[in-house]
Amino acid sequence: MSDKEAALADPKAWKAVLDKKTNRNYNYNRVTQTTKWNKPEALNAQRKKSPWRSRVDPKTRRTYYYNKQTKEVSWGKPEGFDGVPGMTKTHTTGSEGS
Repeated sequence: MSDKEAALADPKAWKAVLDKKTNRNYNYNRVTQTTKWNKPEALNAQRKKSPWRSRVDPKTRRTYYYNKQTKEVSWGKPEGFDGVPGMTKTHTTGSEGS
């Protein structure tokens, strides 16, 4: 496997970046400087390992985390979160101010 292939397969090399014109996240690989609108395969494989997901609050634009199994929500990155913060779309929870 080449260095570039290894970097593309490394979930930790990818970072979510907000495109201000479209208000959508795109994915940026810090090692290869590659960009993708669609989620890289490296992140799809990694995401299945943890029940934690990340979302971006539309009002504050801060990343928050929720556990699909326990329904727990946290502003801080929880132990066991093995994804990349902010990789998922902006989401409204319907429970404002709680």
